Parts: sequence; C-alpha cells; structure tokens
Amino acid sequence: MMKVIDYADYKAPIKSTANLKSTANLKCYIQYFIMVVKKINMLAFYINGGNFSIAKRIIGIKNWLIRPYASDEIDSQTFHWLANLEFIQLVTLFLKFGYELKLQKFSKEIKKNKDKIGIESKSLVKTKCILCFQRIQLASSTFCGHVFCWQCIIEWTTAKSECPVCRSPCYPSRIIHLNHFELS
Repeated sequence: MMKVIDYADYKAPIKSTANLKSTANLKCYIQYFIMVVKKINMLAFYINGGNFSIAKRIIGIKNWLIRPYASDEIDSQTFHWLANLEFIQLVTLFLKFGYELKLQKFSKEIKKNKDKIGIESKSLVKTKCILCFQRIQLASSTFCGHVFCWQCIIEWTTAKSECPVCRSPCYPSRIIHLNHFELS
C-alpha cells in the first residue's frame, strides 16, 4: 500500500506547498491507519487465535493445529497477557494520535495569530527607550532621527558624542525635544 503512495508522490507533480503538505498529511494518516489495523489484527489473534496474517483473516484461510499440546491453558494465559499488552499499545497509539492532532491544531492557531502578535510586540518596542528600557518620557530625537528619553540621551551624548544606535556624530546641543509627540 505504501509503495503505491510513494509511486503516486513520485509521479504526481507538486504544484504548491499546500499540495505537498496535504500529500504528506494523507501519507501520515494512511500509515497510521495501517498501523492501527495491524494492531487490531494482533489483538484479535491473541484473544481468539485464528490467523496471524491480515490477508488470511480477510480471505478466511484457517490454519491446521498439528501439535495437540499447543492449546494448553498455559498458552492461552500467555496469549491473554500478550493481548493485554497489545491493547495497551493500541490505547497509547490512539492517545498519541489525539495529542498530535491537538498539537497540530494549536500550531495552526499560533501561525494564524503570529502576525497579530508580531505587530503588538513591534509597537511595544517602539514605545521603549533603547537606553533605559523604560517607557519613553519627554521624547527627544537625535539629528539622525532616533527617539530616546530626554535624560537618557543627554547623559549618553555628554559621555560619548555619538548616537547609541547608528554611531553618527551627535552632540547634546543638537538634541531635539519633541513636544506633543504621541507614542504609538
């Protein structure tokens, strides 16, 4: 079955990334379905006996019991324990698949809201002074156009005669106090 899917992936041209993602998801779901069917077949084998192979179970081919001692109570208890373990594996497989679906849904939600979160964080960065990391108070601009707190930029330019962002020459006498400046 997987060879057919791989061949279809090889032959079918992928025209977009959405098609690639849907093909990968379909392949993943088919692999999961095949694994679940195999686990259910093993569980049925351990509980009822019969056929170990899925094809023989579907067609209805019966195996002959050659050894008379193979149907002892000890063997049935062993198969009972194996059936319990197989059932636990099947349950964990379902739980893992459910968890992965929730995780996939959550990541899609994050991608959808990513732009909104990015815009909010960018506007938050614009309202903070680069020097003191506080909200800008008494906004002041350097000659190159960068905005800082009045006190922060005056202290910086008296110590170093350059802009803290772009390192262009900047003197305390050239700092422009921005009246009626609204922070976005």
